Amino acid sequence: MNIAVILLSGKGTRLGSDTPKQFLLVKNKPLYLYSLNAFYKNKKIDKILLVTNQEYIESVKADIKKYGYKNKNIEVVAGGKERYLSVKNAIKALSDNKYQLDDKVLIHDGVRPNVSQKIIDYNISGLDLEPCALTAIEAPRDYNPFERVDTIHLLHDKKYRAQTPQSFRLGILRYIYDKANDYNPYPFTDDISLAIACNYPYIIVEGSEDNYKITRIEDLDRFIKEVK
Repeated sequence: MNIAVILLSGKGTRLGSDTPKQFLLVKNKPLYLYSLNAFYKNKKIDKILLVTNQEYIESVKADIKKYGYKNKNIEVVAGGKERYLSVKNAIKALSDNKYQLDDKVLIHDGVRPNVSQKIIDYNISGLDLEPCALTAIEAPRDYNPFERVDTIHLLHDKKYRAQTPQSFRLGILRYIYDKANDYNPYPFTDDISLAIACNYPYIIVEGSEDNYKITRIEDLDRFIKEVK
């Protein structure tokens, strides 16, 4: 089974809006639906798990019905105060017997609305080669990490700007997030960092400049101009 986990629990304070950015309307529909739609229309994705703030669960369920997402298994669960806690809640939701340890889980930021079908497909196929997959763009050695909010990884003597999806076999994901309890405070800003700390091999999936994360008003303005 191929499962997409889309994270919608952020507050989006850097955008300067009282409404979390994932719920801002873009062409009359919430921003996060553009991310949902990318996975919904991918024929290889079997299930979608939306992880959102507790107070938005019912409105997200209403959006799913309103916008006609009825032909694929979609579940909505509560997130946590931190990103990694939201992922842990997602793992808990995938803990019953209908899920297998070798199922593939793609974790995606709900505010990366331009993820391509190619990136989704390559994350799925990449897990046939390694138990973990990182979507990333190689960055120049002198890249200033303060130019963007992407997590920077130094891998194989090269700098990479991490994107999402970041993907894992479910058994691996369960194991590494059990290990998350060993950290206080929790030090990582993305999922692959925890997998690397646990010494799991990974494959790098080529990302895209179009697969940007909306964090600033100029990012939102750019996306609004791009939406047809």
